[in-house]
Amino acid sequence: MKRFLGFLVLSIFLVGCDDGDMQEVSFEFNETAAAPCNSTTGSFFIYKTTDQRALILKLSENNFTNSVTTDSLEIGYIGLEIGATNQLIYRTYNDNVTATSLCPLSGVPASYPVVTEERIAAGGKMFIRTTVIKSEENPEGATNITQYLHTISFSDITFNTPDGNQRNESLPTVTYRTEAPRFLFDNLGSIKECTDNGHKLLFRYANDQSMSLQLSEADAAYLFSNDISAPKVRYLNAENILTYRFFSRANINPLTEAYFCSTTQPDLPAIKHLWAANSSVDENTGKIEVVTEQTDDNLYKHTITLKNVTMARNSQNFKLRRDFIFGSIETTVP
Repeated sequence: MKRFLGFLVLSIFLVGCDDGDMQEVSFEFNETAAAPCNSTTGSFFIYKTTDQRALILKLSENNFTNSVTTDSLEIGYIGLEIGATNQLIYRTYNDNVTATSLCPLSGVPASYPVVTEERIAAGGKMFIRTTVIKSEENPEGATNITQYLHTISFSDITFNTPDGNQRNESLPTVTYRTEAPRFLFDNLGSIKECTDNGHKLLFRYANDQSMSLQLSEADAAYLFSNDISAPKVRYLNAENILTYRFFSRANINPLTEAYFCSTTQPDLPAIKHLWAANSSVDENTGKIEVVTEQTDDNLYKHTITLKNVTMARNSQNFKLRRDFIFGSIETTVP
C-alpha cells in the first residue's frame, strides 16, 4: 500500500512538472500600429513584429470600414469570434523578422528567417472599436478627417500548444490605421442646377463624389435676384440643405446630371457615405452668402459662399473653410 501511495505522489508531481514546463511567450510588442498585407492568395492580414517575434491577425478587411463604432473606447464595437475565419497567430523566428519577411514585394514567401514556433489561437474573442483622427484647424478655419483608428482588444484567448492549452485572460491591444477618403472639394465640376417640387438644387460632381445645395424656392428667388447692392444671406436649415456624397462603384455606374435631377432617387450608383451640414445655430454658423454682380446689360453673376459650415456624419464631423466658395451661377433678364 505504501509503495502504491508513493507511486501516486510521484505521478502527480511529474504531471505538475509537465504543466509548469509549458513555455510562456511574451505578447508585448512595440507601440507602433499594425501594418497591412494582402497575401499572394488575396487574403488580407495585419501584423506586428518585434525582433524575432510576429503577431498576425487574419480577418476580413471589411471589418476596418471608415465608420466610427463609437466616440469612446468603452462602448460600441465589432465583436468577432476567433477561429478558422478570424485567426490570431503568434510566431517566433530564428532571426529578426521584417515586413519583407511577412509580406514580400515579389509575392514569393521568404525562405528566411525560418519559423521556429507557431501558435494559432483556438478560441476567444476580439473587439474592434473605430474612432477618427482629425487635423488641427488650419489658418482658413478648416479641419479634416485624416485617418480612422481601429483599436483591437482581446479576451479569453486560448492557444493549443504541444504542452497543452495556454489560456490568456487578455492580450495587449493592437491598433491599426486606415486612411480617410480624400475629398475633391476643389476639383468638382462647375455648378449644375435643376428645379423640382418647389426647390432649387445646385450640385457639382466628379468621379465618385458630389456636393449639393438644396434651397427653398423662396430663398433661391431672393439669393439669385438681381439686387447688387449688398451680399444676400440665408441659413442652412431644414429647407436649405448642404450635402456631400461618396458613391460606390461610380466607375461602373457613372454620375450624370440626370441622377441629381431625377424625381426619384436612383439606386445606382449607390451612396457609400453621406455628409450633411449642421443647421445654423446663430449668425456665425451655417450661413449662405450670395454676392451678385452685373456682367452685361441683362446678365448677372451670383457667387455663392458658404460660411462657418460644419459637415457631419453620425458622430463624425469636420469644418469647411471659413469662407468656402461653392461656385457661381448666371441668370439673365429679358
